[in-house]
This record gives sequence, structure tokens and C-alpha cells, in this order.
Amino acid sequence: MEDNAKTIINVAGDYVQSKHVDYEINNVEAGGIGIQFVNGKQTTIKPSASSTRKHDISVPYTIRYINANEQSRIQRLQLLMRCLQNLKWIEEPKSADDFIDLFDGKPRECNIKWTDTLNQATVYYFLQQLLAQPYIEKITGCSARSLMMNQFHFSNPRADDKRITADNKRIINRLLLILNPQKPLPTKTEDFTNDVADMSNTSWNYLEDGLHATKDINSRTK
Repeated sequence: MEDNAKTIINVAGDYVQSKHVDYEINNVEAGGIGIQFVNGKQTTIKPSASSTRKHDISVPYTIRYINANEQSRIQRLQLLMRCLQNLKWIEEPKSADDFIDLFDGKPRECNIKWTDTLNQATVYYFLQQLLAQPYIEKITGCSARSLMMNQFHFSNPRADDKRITADNKRIINRLLLILNPQKPLPTKTEDFTNDVADMSNTSWNYLEDGLHATKDINSRTK
């Protein structure tokens, strides 16, 4: 048996489930296909598709927000963070940079925590709508579901439109306007960040009028 064992080629990155194993061929590590001898019989262990995806370091599991004006980019992200906090949808980040980093498209753990105020279906819907925006770069493998699992650590997120209220859909539409580089921001932003859920709040008209930044800003600065 010892001579035969030497002729078996082991694949690097082997994965062994929890069980009694007589012995293994070479070293066994998580993530690949391995060979074991259990109760005198040779067995081959393959990882599940989910365990393989979890170790895919080519997907950053962050969001790449495109805005050529860096000052505008940071300001809009800070406003979005403030709105989400005022809505009590996210916990206050330990550092504002954690929220900004979530939108740089680089692999990192951003420590953003969603609160119990929002059900998983609404988080899913928000991320799904956000990723569909033209100012968000499309990253292969980075979806609402993969973000929820790998960045925000939800166990089994699913889309469920029936669990999303009409008010929350309208709020999400407002939140998406904040990041749109083509939409001008008002000089005073405190009113609409505090009352983002108030649909009668006229301070939001500035964003919701459908005006484009280039034309509108020029006309207001003359």
C-alpha cells in the first residue's frame, strides 16, 4: 500500500470534511480535490461550488462609483452615508472612510453594518438598483447577492419584491439621485439628509426635478 500511495498524484489545495480519516496523500488544504483512505477505501473529496466562490479573490465585493470630480464624489458619498444613518438603515461607521472605501472597487472589508430596521429584501433591492446605475462600474461576479454574502455577511439573501414597501422604494430612488454626478446638489444639504423619508420635503425637489448638472449649475452661477 505504501508503494501504491506514492504513485497517486495529489492536487494542491485539497479539502477534507470532518470525518475519521485513516490517512491522506501528502498535505490536505481547504479549497481543492483530495484523496483520502477511509476505513481502508480510497475516496475523493471535492469542494462545493459555494466554498470555491468564497475564496475567489478576483472579485472585490465592493462597489466602484464613477465620478470624475473627486470633491463631488466624496461629498455625495458622505451625504448618502448621512441619509442612511438618519434613516437608521446602517449603523454609524467607526470611520467615515469605511463607507467611502465601500465605493472604491478594491478588495477590502469595509465594516458597514445594516440595522434590523431594514429587512434583507430591501437591502437586496437597494443594492440591485444601485449596481444598475450608469455611474456604477459593472464588475463581473459582483452582484447584490454576492455583496450581501461576502461584504455584509448575510447568510442566504434573496430578492422578494413583496417585502419592499412603496415608501422604501421611493426613498431608495431618492438615495440613488444623490450619487448621480449629473444631478446638482443644493447648497444646503442638511434639510434633505435629515428628512429623506419625508415625501413632502420640498428640499428634495432640487434633485427630483430632472435637471442636469451642466445646464443647471451654469445658469445658477451667472
